[in-house]
Amino acid sequence: MSQLLDSWGLTWGVHSNNHFGITLAAFAQVGAAAVGEPAPLDTHWIWQDGQNLLEDAPQIIGGKLQVPDAPGLGVHLDMKRVEEANRLYNSLPNHCF
Repeated sequence: MSQLLDSWGLTWGVHSNNHFGITLAAFAQVGAAAVGEPAPLDTHWIWQDGQNLLEDAPQIIGGKLQVPDAPGLGVHLDMKRVEEANRLYNSLPNHCF
């Protein structure tokens, strides 16, 4: 997408898609691979309330996020927390299946 937008003289960017750190890791990878001059990826990471689902959540230091160099997204799920979040989700009366 960034290549297509760049060829049209447009820019690519993403806004605050970082729930639980998993999509933050994904968009860090995508942003690092984007061609041209993509818009800075912004985040609302600070509003997270400790529900992190990763063993090694990306850290924002000095306003910057280090792109992990491990395979895939570069992060590892904390399955205990994923299972706890799933139990909580399934206990709520107003969710879709």
